[in-house]
Amino acid sequence: MREITITPECLDFIDNQNERVSTKFFQIIEVIGEVKVVHTNFVKKLMNTQFYELRIKAGN
Repeated sequence: MREITITPECLDFIDNQNERVSTKFFQIIEVIGEVKVVHTNFVKKLMNTQFYELRIKAGN
């Protein structure tokens, strides 16, 4: 449904996180790719850009 681009820098950042955060990241990416309407608890458009903020809640 959606084309999601993950940069090498983003993957490096995710690799440096704990396992729970990296698992949540890929779960949310899968949801974003498959679901037409995604709640703002997971993703929010950054004003005046073409980019979105991914919101991951995992632990503190």
